[in-house]
Amino acid sequence: MFFIHHIAKTVPDALDRMENVAGPNLFDAESIIVAASFSIGWILWCVSLLRARVFSWLGPALVLLGLLGAPVLGAVGAALGLSPVLGMAAAGVLFSLGWMVLGRQLLKAPAALSADRD
Repeated sequence: MFFIHHIAKTVPDALDRMENVAGPNLFDAESIIVAASFSIGWILWCVSLLRARVFSWLGPALVLLGLLGAPVLGAVGAALGLSPVLGMAAAGVLFSLGWMVLGRQLLKAPAALSADRD
């Protein structure tokens, strides 16, 4: 997954042979493993932030909504006759807002963070 650019530049025929195979192959499995690991890592990180109650629930919840909402909002956009990219962009906005909320909370003094938990 991480060497696609290098393979495409150095041996483009090999990349064509990897992608033009009928049915599932190791190239597809590798992509699924990377995407699943990435998603599970983000979900677990957000859940751990929510459970630790160090930050307000809003930041991690927005990050989770953006991550999990991308395919849902893309499908809803497509069902409404819009480009799926618009729905996925809306999820990206939620994801970014979550990061902004978390960043803003990091700028607060430690005493203010403990007051937010209560």
